[in-house]
Amino acid sequence: MKFLNKILNGQKKSEVELTITSSNGFHLRPIVKFVNEVKRFKSKVKISINGREISASNTSKILSLSLDCGDSFTLKATGYDAERAISHLKSTFNKIMSEDVEIIVSKGDNSEMSRYLGAAVSGDYMCALLDWRTLFGGKGRKDY
Repeated sequence: MKFLNKILNGQKKSEVELTITSSNGFHLRPIVKFVNEVKRFKSKVKISINGREISASNTSKILSLSLDCGDSFTLKATGYDAERAISHLKSTFNKIMSEDVEIIVSKGDNSEMSRYLGAAVSGDYMCALLDWRTLFGGKGRKDY
């Protein structure tokens, strides 16, 4: 009977295997971008990894997976727009991974500082990290 209800209600299923290709892993910035795209669809979208299945629209649950470069997971969608959701989310994910580039900047005093290239996060969530040295051209807060 459930099978018949799914057919009559237009429930479709689609899935794809995705791999983290960014050397930075799947950290907060790309997760937030991805979750914002997931929320555009009516289908229920889930991430499945190592027998665990979580909602792909929950930033903190995805973050708790601690996905590193080389890790793979299955993205599953169920709903009338499942195929379109999976297709869009796969291309979005691949774009996010290719844009997430960390550069190491030598500060001249034998120390290094990391910066990330890519677009700022927008949508339902915003994360900002203020570094006074960056904002004020290398001077500390007390210098102003």
